[in-house]
Amino acid sequence: RPPNSWILFRADMLRDPDFRAQYPNAHQHVISKALSVLWRNASKEVKEEYERRAEGAKLKHMILHPDYVYRPQRK
Repeated sequence: RPPNSWILFRADMLRDPDFRAQYPNAHQHVISKALSVLWRNASKEVKEEYERRAEGAKLKHMILHPDYVYRPQRK
């Protein structure tokens, strides 16, 4: 399944040493909450950039896996 804009943003921020320095030993739920605030307050330009990248990832995924259909499993 290709990543959406939020997943790409989160992955980039987790690779950012300045961001990681703010949360050196934090649990993932704490980091995700902090990132969700950053995402919510991000500028339109930042969000559009990640939307563009997500669309690119979607197209690449479609080329690599042309028969892929998302089928969530019921628990």
